[in-house]
Amino acid sequence: MDVEVGPAAATAASNTQSPVSRLNSYVEKTRIGERFKLKDRNTTFTTELRAGTATFLTMAYILAVNASILSDSGGTCSVSDCVPLCSDPTVSPSDCVNSPGTLRLIPPDASCKFEPVNPGYAACLEKTRKDLIVATVASSLIGCVIMGVFANLPLALAPGMGTNAYFAYTVVGFHGSGTVSSGPKEMIGPERLFPTSMASILLSLVFLALLESPSVGLLEIMLINPRG
Repeated sequence: MDVEVGPAAATAASNTQSPVSRLNSYVEKTRIGERFKLKDRNTTFTTELRAGTATFLTMAYILAVNASILSDSGGTCSVSDCVPLCSDPTVSPSDCVNSPGTLRLIPPDASCKFEPVNPGYAACLEKTRKDLIVATVASSLIGCVIMGVFANLPLALAPGMGTNAYFAYTVVGFHGSGTVSSGPKEMIGPERLFPTSMASILLSLVFLALLESPSVGLLEIMLINPRG
């Protein structure tokens, strides 16, 4: 016996859905749902929203940590950012100039970048750290937008702190005390990093090509429905 469901029954069934289910059903039929293949990938708008929120909270620490790592290298700060200090540390530079006697202003040298850090150099580092936070946010935003909108993949991108830490603490060194001055090759990066970087970029391009090409849809089927 065939049972037909009339329009009234279908309307009643839709009214019993929760607001979240109705929202997911609506978004699934829009251009956004079709563009990101929500139905084909067996997911929903709210599921992706929760996943994106969890991913952001997991990676948000990079904004502060990455800026701190890079600012430890000294950034664009140098000895020229250091300010002259009084021979008596307890006296401010302005009072030192106006005070007669043996007090005098000491011009800064290379040691002003290390403990005790010169106030001028410390102020430059703080400004650099804030600029690096903005740069980290901007680069992560651009990478995530490109990966989501153009590649149509649920992947989040952010600066790699491993490489940044290597350059900050080994190549450039703490406040510029590393081996960066030993040759132009180290300024760009260790020679052994070049083959691995090129290989990773090539594999990423191959992955995207296999995923998006209609003639080799096997990879997409395996990712979306691995059990067949």
